[in-house]
Amino acid sequence: MNPKLLATYIFTGLLLVGLPGCKQYVETVADLKKSLNDYQQTSTNELSEYKKSLLALQEVLGQEIVTLNKKIADLQTKIAALDAPKASYQSVVLDPKLLKVYQRLDANLGTFLISLESISVDKNDLKVRLNIGNPSTMAFHGFKLKTTWGANLQKEFSLTEVLKPGAWNTVSFTLPKTKLNELERLELVLVTDRVHLK
Repeated sequence: MNPKLLATYIFTGLLLVGLPGCKQYVETVADLKKSLNDYQQTSTNELSEYKKSLLALQEVLGQEIVTLNKKIADLQTKIAALDAPKASYQSVVLDPKLLKVYQRLDANLGTFLISLESISVDKNDLKVRLNIGNPSTMAFHGFKLKTTWGANLQKEFSLTEVLKPGAWNTVSFTLPKTKLNELERLELVLVTDRVHLK
């Protein structure tokens, strides 16, 4: 290369480096790189904190969902319990230890009051005496008692007694081959036959 031309390039380069504007340009690029690095570091830290907050929020929401599901289940149980009385009188369970305590019993026709009057041993059987109150103005001629006792033993009795209106009516039946300590409970369902109106 021509020595004069080379000297000219070197001189021009030295002039450019010495110019204030070029120095400011170099400093500006360095500042921009530093600012970019700082921004990237800040963004990384903020993203990490955001992820931590999100995980904590998810945990809290998960616990709240579990709590809400439990409350919903409890409410469903209470609603079912409130609906239960609609069908709860279709049968009655009598405790052999509680005599002369009446309970409500809904039959296919009418509502009755049932109480256990006495239980007596008759050889290998048990004789049960009930009081059936008929609060209506109708007389029922004959009815069926579906009974369940002990270890889920069942028997249906067809009784011919008249359940007089507005009165207590005594009826009896025998539970076969049952000891007193085997009775445990006595569940009854009443089905009426013929109805007579005054």
